Amino acid sequence: MLYINWAKPKLTGVIIIGYKMVCIDLDGTLLDDKRNISEINKEAIRKATNNDIKVIISTGRIFSNAVEYAELLGLNTPIISSSGAVIGDLHFGEFGCRNIIDYDSCRYILEVSLNSDSKISFSSLDTIYTNDFEMKVLLDIVKMKDDTFRNTKISYIQKYSQWDEVFKSGTVKSDIRFKKVADVIKIKNEMAKRFEVVNFTATNLEITNQGVSKGKAIEILAKHFGVSPNEIIAIGDSENDLSMIKYAGMGIAMGNAGKIVIDNSDFTTETNNNNGVAKAINKFVFNRI
Repeated sequence: MLYINWAKPKLTGVIIIGYKMVCIDLDGTLLDDKRNISEINKEAIRKATNNDIKVIISTGRIFSNAVEYAELLGLNTPIISSSGAVIGDLHFGEFGCRNIIDYDSCRYILEVSLNSDSKISFSSLDTIYTNDFEMKVLLDIVKMKDDTFRNTKISYIQKYSQWDEVFKSGTVKSDIRFKKVADVIKIKNEMAKRFEVVNFTATNLEITNQGVSKGKAIEILAKHFGVSPNEIIAIGDSENDLSMIKYAGMGIAMGNAGKIVIDNSDFTTETNNNNGVAKAINKFVFNRI
């Protein structure tokens, strides 16, 4: 059950052609390569929300970071984060859905990583725990430059024993970074027997509980709002977007998306650096070419 009371915006008189929900990924989709949201994309989202379209952020990012983008866009809708493991409220921090990876499963994921010469991170609602020093340094730099990470904590795990408290605290997603693509394929096949596993990049795996995905999270919200799949648009670029692209009546791949995403989408829009989200919204929501 979602503990959220969303205000219903007033219609502006623009003719809409049937879609009631637009679900948008962040990285490689709404964000350009410099991690900015263009004014053109912002305006398209404002126009959609002003016309009673529910715009949903659906990202692999941690919840505390995703919230900042929702506030930046002025959204008052649920947020899907950690690739579907968390569905959260914007203003009050009440969570309708938080799919925690149990202690033993976390241990198993960690051991697989340690035995495969890879680096690993686990994330909760507001903290990223990692044994990857390069990632820790990179995130610290990002935090200094990017206000959207202001409420996200980075915890560097240096000792094996430290993981125990991390796993007891409740984590919702794990990310493993490999050196070789061949290792990714092997571990992905092994992990897929117990978990939901997708590639974020060619050498990175995202791991959540089995059955957890952006598509499942959108299904939960669709039922909550009384919206059918045919009334939903989903826009993304990566393998972790496939489930929502397949679930939505209109699945849209970014021009910069991987082949597997493009092949499984209904339409391909422009790239993330060329306002692909705005062009998709204008075309399919407002019937503007």
